[in-house]
Amino acid sequence: MAVSDYYSEVTNVVTILVAVLFFIFFTIIVLTTFVLTVALHEKSKWRNSSSNCITGRSQSLAKRDTNLSKTIVLLSLGLIVSYLPYMSNCLLVAFLTGFELGGKYSNLFRVMWAISWLFEILNSTRSIFVYYTMSSKYRETFWQMFENKTVTSDKQEKGKNSRE
Repeated sequence: MAVSDYYSEVTNVVTILVAVLFFIFFTIIVLTTFVLTVALHEKSKWRNSSSNCITGRSQSLAKRDTNLSKTIVLLSLGLIVSYLPYMSNCLLVAFLTGFELGGKYSNLFRVMWAISWLFEILNSTRSIFVYYTMSSKYRETFWQMFENKTVTSDKQEKGKNSRE
């Protein structure tokens, strides 16, 4: 199978396009996270200043809005950080001659892509821990799911022991 004469140029254009698209979407994520956080903060301030609100309920909602803001910021920052190695790899492939398999920087290429994939793997598991830390309802549901499994296992073991 032959490689086109334009393979290198097409690869560079595609990699630059991917990096630019990632940058655009990261910018959108940052801006929407900022706007959402500011809106939640303003809503909490308005709720606290409103004389018609019950103070206990108002404080509870403000705390919930704060936790929601923290969760959104943590998830967004984690997403951005986890994809930065990928974006930098795309830029290096496009602008650094020899940053490819079999090129001058072949070992660096392999290490950088391994780091990029590691960050993507960590990104895929991060949300569980963020939600577990930030949401009491998630934590409660999580433990209910696994306590039921444990109780079932314990009952089965007790049944086996009583039969013996």
